[in-house]
Amino acid sequence: MKWSFLCLSLAMVFQSQVQADMTPSGAFSDGQAFGNANVGTAKAKINSTGASTEVPNYTASDPASGYYMGGTGSLNAPASTDVLGCTSTPGTADPDAHTHGKCESVRMLMDDPGKKNVMFPLNPKTDPIAVKRDLVAGDAETYLGSLIVSGAYAGCATKTVQDPDTYQTETCNQYLTAGEETCVETLNIIVQMNEVCVPGTYENPFTFTTHDRGGETWTTSSLCAGGGIRVQCSSGGSQTKSFTIPLNDPAATPVMGTTCYPHTRYPQLFRRFYYQNLVCDSTANSCTVQMFDVPDWAPYLYSCPPGQIQGLYGYPDGNCYDYDGNNLGAATLLGPNIEHTWTQTFRINSSEPTFIDSWDDQCTALEARLP
Repeated sequence: MKWSFLCLSLAMVFQSQVQADMTPSGAFSDGQAFGNANVGTAKAKINSTGASTEVPNYTASDPASGYYMGGTGSLNAPASTDVLGCTSTPGTADPDAHTHGKCESVRMLMDDPGKKNVMFPLNPKTDPIAVKRDLVAGDAETYLGSLIVSGAYAGCATKTVQDPDTYQTETCNQYLTAGEETCVETLNIIVQMNEVCVPGTYENPFTFTTHDRGGETWTTSSLCAGGGIRVQCSSGGSQTKSFTIPLNDPAATPVMGTTCYPHTRYPQLFRRFYYQNLVCDSTANSCTVQMFDVPDWAPYLYSCPPGQIQGLYGYPDGNCYDYDGNNLGAATLLGPNIEHTWTQTFRINSSEPTFIDSWDDQCTALEARLP
């Protein structure tokens, strides 16, 4: 035992003397040579399997890796467990140096938590570093100078400061002034012509049947556009007669338009057609006349005194007779012997206008200002 102690002491003395004789540059050179000689070995040891043998207390599956449930849980339970384990076990009873270092930190925090804030007593209001920081941030141009001008200083940034909302009451007054204003109201009229009948055709027929000896059928109709009246008679034979009513003659008195034949049993007998009281309406595009017919063989009605007969053998001739056939003188004329009367309508033109009106009113704004 004494020999071993003596050898160790000599070795330590020898080492101390060697270190005392080495200069700083020589120590740097020796360290650099040692590093270069062992760099390959050091790199080879840096791998997934070598860490567990080279790094103290290293493990590929540390128990703490399961804490917090992969980022979705709470650290309260494992932290409470560590605190309880470290505070209930004396420091000398820690199983290893790694656990001892961790528990020393836990015990320091738990024994005097108030000291955490006393370890670095920095006051942001009085500390020289904080005060200088605020001065530079508040007036960067004074302290940084050309760095701001050249644009190389990235610490300065443009900030948008939003001021509080400002409310202001504004009023607007409108007054009506007395004066003369003019405006225009324009009526636009579009005229569209619509065909109401085909020129050359007849319309508005009126048909009747006589009750005389032949019993003929008679029809009157109006010519489209022109004032023409057509008379048609037929009974065993047929005949058509036409006449035109002058549109400028009101015909206050009856005017004979035409006579028409045949008569079935007595072809020499005609029927006369009259018209009167022409009335035209340009807006309605039509005219009306009063029509009537009389038999040609007895066109007029007469009156004779009592006891006398009008006409010889029952045929009116304008004289009065006694029962022996003696002519007693002229009878009193009462008027035409009208058998039928009706109203005939005919169109003035074959087309009628349709008016489409629209106003271009530029006075609406002025009228709205009236009180």
